[in-house]
Amino acid sequence: MSSEHQIQPRTIELRRFRARGHLVLAEDDILKCAISDISDKAATLVIEAERELPQEFALEFEGNVSVHRMCKLVSQNGNVAKVSFPFRTPQPHKRNVGLV
Repeated sequence: MSSEHQIQPRTIELRRFRARGHLVLAEDDILKCAISDISDKAATLVIEAERELPQEFALEFEGNVSVHRMCKLVSQNGNVAKVSFPFRTPQPHKRNVGLV
C-alpha cells in the first residue's frame, strides 16, 4: 500500500491593516505611503504619488523609524505596490530624522 502526499500551495494570509509609513528609497529620497494589507511575508502599499519604485527599499512605520522592513517589489500598478519581505523579522534601522 503506497501513501501519496498532496502538496498544498502556500498561501499568504494578508490582514486588513491601516497605517501610514515611509518608503526609504535612498538617504534623501523618502515617500509617504499607506499600508493597506500586511502579513509576515508581504504587504500592499499605496504611495503618495505615482512613481516607479526600485526593486528593493525599506519600509518604515510612521511613529517608529527605529525598526523597518526591507521590501522587494513584486508588482506595481500606478501608485499601488505589492511587496514581499525577504527577511522574517523587522530589521533594526537608524536614519537621520532631523530633516524629516
